[in-house]
Parts: sequence; C-alpha cells; structure tokens
Amino acid sequence: MLVGCSALPVLLLSVATACTSNAILDVEVAAGPGTVLRVSWNTAVDSTGEVRWGEGEDQVVATEQGKAHRAVIVGLEPNLDVTFTITGHASGVELAPAELSTTTVPAPPLLPSLTVTGALPEPLWFVTALASSPPGAAIYSTEGQPAWWRLYGSDPLSITDAQLALDGRSILYNRFTPGESLEAQGGEAPSELVREYLDGHPEEVIATQNQHHAFAQLPDGTITFIVYDIREVEGETVRGDALVERAPDGNETTLWSTWDSFTYEPGTDLAGVGWTHCNSVSWNAEEEAYYVSVRNLNAIVKLSRTGERIWTFGGVTSDFELLDDDGTVHQHRVRGEDGGTGLLVFDNGAAAALGSRVVRYALDLQTMTATTEVEASEGVYTYSLGDVERLPEGGMWVSWGSGGEVTVQGEDGQASVTMASELGSVFGFGAVIPDLRSLAQ
Repeated sequence: MLVGCSALPVLLLSVATACTSNAILDVEVAAGPGTVLRVSWNTAVDSTGEVRWGEGEDQVVATEQGKAHRAVIVGLEPNLDVTFTITGHASGVELAPAELSTTTVPAPPLLPSLTVTGALPEPLWFVTALASSPPGAAIYSTEGQPAWWRLYGSDPLSITDAQLALDGRSILYNRFTPGESLEAQGGEAPSELVREYLDGHPEEVIATQNQHHAFAQLPDGTITFIVYDIREVEGETVRGDALVERAPDGNETTLWSTWDSFTYEPGTDLAGVGWTHCNSVSWNAEEEAYYVSVRNLNAIVKLSRTGERIWTFGGVTSDFELLDDDGTVHQHRVRGEDGGTGLLVFDNGAAAALGSRVVRYALDLQTMTATTEVEASEGVYTYSLGDVERLPEGGMWVSWGSGGEVTVQGEDGQASVTMASELGSVFGFGAVIPDLRSLAQ
C-alpha cells in the first residue's frame, strides 16, 4: 500500500516520504504488456527524476524536468521480484527518495521458451514474429528471456513479420489470411498491420487487403508490403504477387507485379503456395531500392523506388552468372549491402538432408557475376521462413524459421549464441533492437 500523501491503486508499493516540497508524491506502478512496468509519480516543484533498480542500482531510467513524471521499465525477466528507488533533483536539491517493490508477470505457457548455448559480452534484444500456434510477436534477449509478447490464441490469421517501428517507440507486425485459405474466401481476404506501443498508448490497426508475408518501412513513413495478385490465364486461376506502397496519408500505389517480370508456365501454380510466392521485401535506404524474394522461382528481384526492375538474381531468368555456387532454393529474407555490391540471403535449401544456410554473395556489377563470400549453416533445415540481419559491431543475427532456432553468428560464420525453442515453434521475420530501453520512453 502507499504510505504518504495519496492512496492511489498500485501493485506492490513501499514509499517512505512526507508531504513536503522536496518529496516524491503519488507513486504508482502499473503493469504494461509482457513484463513492462510503467512507474509514475509527482513532485511539488519542477524537478528531474530517476528510477533505479538492479544489482547496485545500476539500471537507470531518467525523466525530464517537470512535476509529473513517468518511466517505462522494459527488459525485466518474467516472474521477477524487483525493487525500484525513485529520486529527483530540483534546483540542485536532492528530493527525498521513494522506494517501491513489485513482481513481474510470468510468461504465458504457450509463449515459446528458449534454451541458450553460449553468451555475448553484452546481451542483445530482438523482436520476432511467432508463426506457430498461437500466432503472435515477442521480444527476447539473447539470454533467452522474453520481455514483451502478444499472442492471438486460436486466431486463423498468420503473423510472419514483426519489426521495430521507425518511430523508435512501437512494434509493427502483420496479420493476414494464408494463401491456402484464400480461395475459400473468393480470392479476397482482409489483412492488417498492427502497431503496438510499450508505453501504454492504444494499439493502431492499419487495414489492408490481401497483404501477406512481409513488409518494409521507409524513412518518410511509407510502409510497403506484398499482396496477392490473382489473375485468370486461359481459364486457370493463378496467384502471383505484387508490391504495394502505402503512404502516410493512407494512399496506396501498386509499384510492381511478378506478372511484369516473369512469364507464367501453365501448371506451375502450386496448391497452397501459388505461382511466384513472394515471401520477403527489404528496403535499402542507401540505394533507395527494394529487394524482393520470389520463392517459387528461386529468384531475387531488385527494384527502384518507383518499381522498375534493376536486375534479377537466380532462377532461369537470372542476370548474374554464379561462379562458385549453385544458387539459392526457396530463399526467404534477402538484403542488399555495400552500395549494391553485396547480397545477404537466408537460403532455405532444396531438401532436409542438405540443411539451410545464410550466404553472402559479392556482386560484380560490371561483369554481372557473383561469388560466395560468407556461408553459415547450423545443420538446421528450415522449410519455411528464415531471416538474417547484419549487426553493427560485426556478425549476423539469424532466425532459422521453422527450424525453431535463433543464433548470433560471428564474421567467420560460426555461432556464438544459439537459442533453441521447443519442437513445433516457428519464428518469423524479426529485427534486432539497438536500445530496448529507449524504445519505451
């Protein structure tokens, strides 16, 4: 209970202070999503504030000058007993501190748990889509601890992509009708992008139509996503794909379609997966270009911002000659690097016996040839999904999709950390979060 100047509802709270001008007043702690906690308090005079916790109170969130203060605490373990000390400074005078204690919520039983092998000098945080049942999204550390999650129970919509939003304050993820369910809905199915904040703001839902698999964010607020592009060819219903840009004002523009770059061969629209099955799109800000994976054609297409095809890598219409590699098969995440001279790919591979891999190609844009520079494999076959992201300090973050593992690979391709989930867990696309704490403030 609150001891002092107010009796507002709290979780567990202990405050030792009096109602004076140098006191911390009206302290509350409210549970946010996952293990997130929102701590708020008032002061009688303008002041700055801090919330400290952890061993030696080495964890700190600061608040700006004012009388009403709020700090969002993220990155706590589930079911953790934690004590916070709140301090403040006003005109060079230290306010009398307040202390509060609470316990974070336990992780839900259906949230995938991670068994970790290895360690990093400093743990990383990452957000990932949860593509198994129940679908959802979550934030984990490379120590295997979840900090935030959203699960949808038995929801029929799939979730395959979750990203840190460019606003730095929220998580974006998709929800869509799987291709195998599309025909039952007459080829038109609702889908959406969901924005969730950690600081208590209500979620935002962006309604879309026939969106699926993956999306990309642009610095100007545009969100670009893959949609089904279904057409009739000589009496056959064929499911291709298109790329749609959604401007911040909600206006949508179709940039490109697989029908623009590839020729349909009768009988190649496969039940459940369609003809082209585009499954990832990445935006490269340096080049102002999109990289799109066309799974069923074993091809990667690079597009300009306005949708013009720049080149095709892989497949029967490839613009490149591969000098030391047979190419990718059913790849998922693809990313352009080094001004267009590098291509980083999660290559799912053709069969379980071969296993999946991460491969980086060096592209010679004069001779239009490609050579293999880095290859990493953990002996895990990933039938669906799979993601890779270059880390700023070197190495790669890799999600092995339906293989149920997430790893951090060194520059040599060897895993320094392996996070394995229980059988049946499927990780979708995700992203490393550079600074989890600032995300919530």
